[in-house]
Amino acid sequence: MKRTNYLNQVDRSNSDYELNSSVLTKFVGACSVNKNDLCIRIGCICLIISSSFIGSSCTSGNGQNGDEGDTRQALSIYKGFLDEVNAFNEKETAQLVELCRRWYALRDSVAASFPHDTIVVHGYPSEQEEFININDSIATRIAKIVRSNDYTLTDYLNFRFALGYIPHEEKYRPYIKPGHDFYANLDFVNPYQGNCKTTIDRYASFLNNTLKKGISTQKELESFICVEDRNFRTSLKFLHDLGDNSLEHVNGMTKEIIGRVSLNLIDSCDAFNREKALVLMVMRSNRRLTANAWQCAKDIQEGRLKAEEKMYAAYFWMLLNPFIYIDDIAVCLMSEELKAQYYRLAALMPELMEPISKCLPVGRFSLEELPKELIVAYLTQIR
Repeated sequence: MKRTNYLNQVDRSNSDYELNSSVLTKFVGACSVNKNDLCIRIGCICLIISSSFIGSSCTSGNGQNGDEGDTRQALSIYKGFLDEVNAFNEKETAQLVELCRRWYALRDSVAASFPHDTIVVHGYPSEQEEFININDSIATRIAKIVRSNDYTLTDYLNFRFALGYIPHEEKYRPYIKPGHDFYANLDFVNPYQGNCKTTIDRYASFLNNTLKKGISTQKELESFICVEDRNFRTSLKFLHDLGDNSLEHVNGMTKEIIGRVSLNLIDSCDAFNREKALVLMVMRSNRRLTANAWQCAKDIQEGRLKAEEKMYAAYFWMLLNPFIYIDDIAVCLMSEELKAQYYRLAALMPELMEPISKCLPVGRFSLEELPKELIVAYLTQIR
């Protein structure tokens, strides 16, 4: 299903259905955000956009510009759908998922009915204003439906996995199974031996050498991922004991390396298979986020988490990262095994958060509200 980037992605920053920032403010205030694994997502999104027609012209179903009659008829249908949404009272996830699917398809069809020459830079003609108002009303109603029900992180995953989509997914499909096999083979590579300090020193030395040599071919990229993965998994063994052993220099070098790789992919460097590299890099990010979270879970369950505010904050954020940073790219490239890991982690989250929430300025209410706000943000975002 093609999705249109409708009406130049109008500003919705003041809409009633936007993410309830008061809920997340407590989370952000409770811990520092580590965005290293988000960098590759930004690069991958840019790559997909650059190779797709998300910003393509709005056309009617026959490939021609819509006319005024087409637009008025489409708006009339959209109004009828708004009435249906306002009357919607189902609580089951499956029914709301289906409603959203219909909304996205209808919205894109209505947007495609607008002739090119009606789009202006400052302000919108009356038909476009009407379209935006109807769309905002639908989003507001869906947000109210979500907030009026009880949802968990498991429900949030149900929405993400049911509605995940990336443009031109067929271009990446041939590399998904090989990508899963690539990372499955890395699981058979044993971590390095050594203590916390030697582990961090080895990790930093490897990254520093990579920065000096650079990554200029597909083979070098895959080699880097293999060695980096081993260093990363080794460092997780000492996650609870990092304390005075800062990883700031490791994180900084990792961010720079990933940034350079992302730029190479966006620039269509002939030395890379862009689609294959994109798949491997997104899977790398998925793997790191979930590995961090599972190590946190293990440390908490086995009583290794130190009673220090900074450690509680770090673990709090690493447990939530897989859910907050999940995106459609990640979902579409996930294996069924990884999806199952997400569900298991979601089910464990109340137990894992219990000791952390007692020591950080976030209450049970905020933790219970978070899944609903994540669902609202996902269902009502511009796709």
